[in-house]
Amino acid sequence: YVVWSLYFSRVYLLSILMGMKKLGLRLLRLIGIITLVNIQIYFLLPFDWGEPQITAKYNALKENEDSYNTVFIGPSTFLRNLNPQIFDQHTTSTTTSFNFGINGMPPIQTFQVFDDLLERLPKVKNFIIQYPEVNNISLVNLHTKKFKYWYRPGFYRFLSESAIRYESMAKKVAYPMIHTMTMAERFYNIGLGEDVIQYYTNPVSPELFLGREKNGYYAYKDEFTDFPEAGRIAAMENFQNSPEILAERTKLSLEGLNDQSGPLNQLQLDRALEMIESAKAKGVNLIFMLQPRNGIVYRDFVKGFYQLPAEHRIDFSSPEKFPEFYD
Repeated sequence: YVVWSLYFSRVYLLSILMGMKKLGLRLLRLIGIITLVNIQIYFLLPFDWGEPQITAKYNALKENEDSYNTVFIGPSTFLRNLNPQIFDQHTTSTTTSFNFGINGMPPIQTFQVFDDLLERLPKVKNFIIQYPEVNNISLVNLHTKKFKYWYRPGFYRFLSESAIRYESMAKKVAYPMIHTMTMAERFYNIGLGEDVIQYYTNPVSPELFLGREKNGYYAYKDEFTDFPEAGRIAAMENFQNSPEILAERTKLSLEGLNDQSGPLNQLQLDRALEMIESAKAKGVNLIFMLQPRNGIVYRDFVKGFYQLPAEHRIDFSSPEKFPEFYD
């Protein structure tokens, strides 16, 4: 009886193991198929698919390739504050400029957008781009299309390594985990199916993003006129009627600019220098800009900016040198 019990127990156990093995192989095949499909989608989608502002502005530049030789790249601080017409007046018309500022763009995406445009706009000879805060994650946008659609393996490694090298202990752990999760979501197109379909079935209207002069510049006052929203208008009126708020922001900006106690992000500096050389190889001049800020974030990256070659940087950050930018 004992022998037969052991025999049948062994047979039963082997059958379970064989069933688990078959199930495991089927799961692996399924994962393989899903991975292959997503690899195809990942590499077939155009670089601009996840951001309508980029699509509209890129299309406008391609359709008018001979009209522009200079492009600004940055977030909303570029979009709202860099007027190409005024800039061109100060260069005695040697430049014809286009504002590629993107509202809500993550700071480090500036580098990625530059790489994309450098390859696709051969007639542009000058790029002026933001020197960004690399280790700046907007948790509000986590898991959204805007946050993850542009992630690529090279930038994933760059961002993770930057956090591990230069951030506090908590962020050394948290930020690489966030970047890994975001890269996985992007690679497997998690939560992006509807957005992909929307990209192909509902083309964007360029008029929404090109501004009054169709040169990419979209001032706040124009947007408030075109899209009046009571909450934002009230916030702006409160800001304009509260000079103490502006004075405090100016004070914080100056303190942050003068505080260089933070570590030098050598990884970011090396990446910026590589970008300069890549541009030179194509006969393109790349200039990084340190624009006016409203906080103390300077200390995180200002050291690297001032180590760039002088001919490849423009500094408008100081409230003392440029008080008009803080009025």
